Order: sequence, then structure tokens, then C-alpha cells
Amino acid sequence: MARRSRLLSPQVLDEALRQVVEASSPPPVAVGGYAMQHYGSDRLTSDLDVIVQEDLPFPVLLSLTFGGVTVEVGGVPVDLIRRSDHYEDLYDAAVAAAVPVPGVDGAAMASPEHMVALKLAAGPREAKVLPDLWHLLSTPGLVDYDAARELVRTFMGEYGADVLDGLREEALWRRDRGDPKRRPRK
Repeated sequence: MARRSRLLSPQVLDEALRQVVEASSPPPVAVGGYAMQHYGSDRLTSDLDVIVQEDLPFPVLLSLTFGGVTVEVGGVPVDLIRRSDHYEDLYDAAVAAAVPVPGVDGAAMASPEHMVALKLAAGPREAKVLPDLWHLLSTPGLVDYDAARELVRTFMGEYGADVLDGLREEALWRRDRGDPKRRPRK
């Protein structure tokens, strides 16, 4: 199946997550664009990304290179993430510290601090990742920066923490200039 490019409403994503929750034990942990929307981002998404700890009874459409599969749930492409690389421990930590998803009983999502670390692990120069990091790092009161930096240092070393410091400075500079979503020039 080719990825659909249609953008999904929060209600459609909520319903897909409910169906994944019903099929899961323990519950999945939402990440990606869906979690970003819950943290105030206006970024739209065309899929649902969740960390799972078991195989689920949905037909597999694609394998994910970093661990997991893509399935379709109620017409929504859902990435069931089961990291099997050097970030597996970070994803396990995100699951352990997950917070409830408002309005979706039994569902959880990665904390804002874990979202920072997960986004940095995804590669900050990826098209969607950098604006997500800027949003997380520049929204007052959203992220406990010291906790996020410690997560990054723990799972990505001092170099990762230094990169995060630079991204935070850039995010705050952009916020103060009034253009937190402007992409860097090439």
C-alpha cells in the first residue's frame, strides 16, 4: 500500500487509537504528529504513530526499517513501532513515563520531555522533526528542559545534549523573532 497523503482530523485519529487500544495489552503509546497536536502544535498528520510492545491483530502492510510495521486501522495508516535498534531503550523509557491521552480512555502518549528525545533521535534536520522540536522547546511551560536534556544525555551522550542546547537556543530565538516555524535557509 502506498502511503496516503490525506491529512486526518483529530477525531479520525482518536478513533483509530481507540481501536489500537482495544487490541493491545499493555496499551500503546502515541508519538509523532498525533502527540504533537496534543502538545499544541498545529502540524497535521496523515498517519498515527504508536509504540507497541506486542504484535497486534491487524494486517501488515509494510515493515519499518527501525523496527515495527505499518497497518491500516479503520482506514488510517498506523505505524506500530517496536524499535529494534540502538534507540530501543529510549523508546522503552518513553513507554514507562507515558501520560494519558485526553479523551481516549486507556490510551497514553509520550511525555513532552520524551517527545524531545524521540524527535532528536529521529534526526533534527528531517522535514517534520525540526519544526516539532522548535515547538516543544519554545512553548513556555510545556517541557521541563533540564529533564529533557538529561534524557538526551542518557540516551545520546554529551554530543546529543550539546546539539539539543543549540536547537533550544535557535527555537527561543525564532520565538522571540515571531517566526517559530520558519524553516532554515539552504
